[in-house]
Amino acid sequence: MENMVDESVRLRINEDPKKFLNDARQSPPIAQQLFCTWHKSTKAADLLNMNLLDLPPTFLNVLPASATAQERATAYTTLFCFRELGHVCYSPDIQHRISLPAIEGSLLAGLGKILTWCSFFFKGGLDSVLPVPQRAPKDMIHLMVAYMVADIFVSLGAFQSVHQAMVDTPGTVEIATQMWLKHNLPQALMMLLRPERSLIDLRQYSLDPWNDKHSDILTRAYSSEIKHLERVISAAGSLSNVVDLVMLYLRTVISDLGQGQAPPDALAGYLIIFDILSTPPLHRIRISLVDQGYVILVTKLLVQLAEFAGRQPEPNPFSHVNRTGFVFQIVSAFVCLDTVLGSSDGTTRIIQALKHGLLEAWLVAAERIYLFPAQENNAVIPALFEKHLFPRLVYRKVLSATMAAIQKVKIVKGGTLKNNHLWRVDMLTAWQNMCSVASERYALVGQMKLLEKLDFCCDNTKCAKVDKRDKFRKCASCLSALYCSRECQVAAWKEGGHREECKSQREVMEYNLSVSNATFFHYLAIHDARRAMPNLRHLASTNYPSYALNDLTIQIDYTCHPPTFSLRPHTEDRRKSLPNTLAWRNGSQRMVRYYNEGLLKLVKESPGKACLIESRIVAGDGLEGLMVTCASGILWTAGDPNFDLNKVFAQMLDDLQSSGGMEM
Repeated sequence: MENMVDESVRLRINEDPKKFLNDARQSPPIAQQLFCTWHKSTKAADLLNMNLLDLPPTFLNVLPASATAQERATAYTTLFCFRELGHVCYSPDIQHRISLPAIEGSLLAGLGKILTWCSFFFKGGLDSVLPVPQRAPKDMIHLMVAYMVADIFVSLGAFQSVHQAMVDTPGTVEIATQMWLKHNLPQALMMLLRPERSLIDLRQYSLDPWNDKHSDILTRAYSSEIKHLERVISAAGSLSNVVDLVMLYLRTVISDLGQGQAPPDALAGYLIIFDILSTPPLHRIRISLVDQGYVILVTKLLVQLAEFAGRQPEPNPFSHVNRTGFVFQIVSAFVCLDTVLGSSDGTTRIIQALKHGLLEAWLVAAERIYLFPAQENNAVIPALFEKHLFPRLVYRKVLSATMAAIQKVKIVKGGTLKNNHLWRVDMLTAWQNMCSVASERYALVGQMKLLEKLDFCCDNTKCAKVDKRDKFRKCASCLSALYCSRECQVAAWKEGGHREECKSQREVMEYNLSVSNATFFHYLAIHDARRAMPNLRHLASTNYPSYALNDLTIQIDYTCHPPTFSLRPHTEDRRKSLPNTLAWRNGSQRMVRYYNEGLLKLVKESPGKACLIESRIVAGDGLEGLMVTCASGILWTAGDPNFDLNKVFAQMLDDLQSSGGMEM
């Protein structure tokens, strides 16, 4: 019967929308019929242009606390007017026929009343409206109201200015959080917390390693997001309630997929919520999530989605609708992973992802991406390597995990890649580049053992004696500086600047960089600088013709792929304070708070014996590190047979191979 009434009203609206709207202004019962049916009419655009939205607020003027049961019932029906508003206004056949600014103005004028009544009904106000014989169980009533309020929030949030006003209204985020926690309805919270920008580019905030206010800058950059997340925590009762719900949902979906079930339709919506919750880098939700294994669970989810795709028949494993939804789920999972892979120290999370199947899931996306609808070809999947993996292949542990993952993939797939002739060019290029870079750098690990046999030099800049490492004595305090004699150690302490360097190093030794990672980077920087030497010499002659080669610092930027090279004179010392600078020389780690004047003195006072390489690397949560490597001056004057590292390498490799091979 209700459908027959709706159809009758719809036909009357279609016949004469202006007359029906005028009648509604005079008769509340007709107005209630209009509010429930207008969006189904073919004249919806005409009604909106005739100021339909000016009518509902007249039925919402009374405050809920002082309203009668009839007024509350009328208000409840009035809210139905907004349930489909956003969908109707942004539909392709209507959007160009209406004035969106005028509609937004009407909504903003009555938004306070709409949200007040939504809050009243969500908190149980509908119980007093329905007659006792008609009342359903309270749980059913509350769920029905939650669905309506969620639909209204999503509908109104489609309008940008209205969305911002809703977020700023006290109680809206809290209601949306409760709908997620209690009724399994995440869409309202997803709409309210959606970022105004898809991804904040941290570089615009000049997050340099010498910036002591790194956390303050991040806090300002994400100030609005952080404020909203604190409201979510407050509404949920505690941080653990939010984190536990996220982790429980992921574990449940992973378990169901492992038992052969299809992914739930709401998965993509939940993943968007999780991504929003984990976006601000230094916020406690993100920190707690990644500490409890969020990266591992999202990676496992991707693997399960990949295995589900692998169980489907080809060439058309899904209907068009299901395929689109499934692809959106995969893309959403990759977006979640993309957000948090750089968390913590910048390496731990990506190693976790590699060990739990990141490459397997990525390959399934690559193999079947030709089936994805064009609008779902999100750039996050092919860009994952360039953004997260390439910059971190300067860390030996990441490199080892990458090579192990590549070998595992090759074993599972029998050494062949499926449908690679159908891969998108960017996907194929990303995979080939990743394998090439990882293999090339992994070969350097074996050469490191040979480099360690080369000579080291005294840290006293006035001496710089070259000899075997076991001929030197270490500074007993910092355990990194090497001296050929007691006299040189005293001279370096009194005159060479080691007193300040040693103190600053001890103050910041808490920086988490393992010896194996740091040692590998030291040799990688020298290796790459030598390979780029023709280009560096050209830059020197072109940009700094009046400078001697040893007066120039080689700069390598490993935060991008491929790494970029540049030069700067030592005199351009614009970094007087580098709180996160790792200074390297002689294969030993140094953490310095002040720019290492000792290294500069060594280079300036020992022409031809030393060369500085200043390299930028990624660290955790948007932070970048600056590695200072002091290499042999032969980098600039390669050709001297006594110091040509290539010839030394070749001779050592021949000797080692003839004696039984090289240990990796």
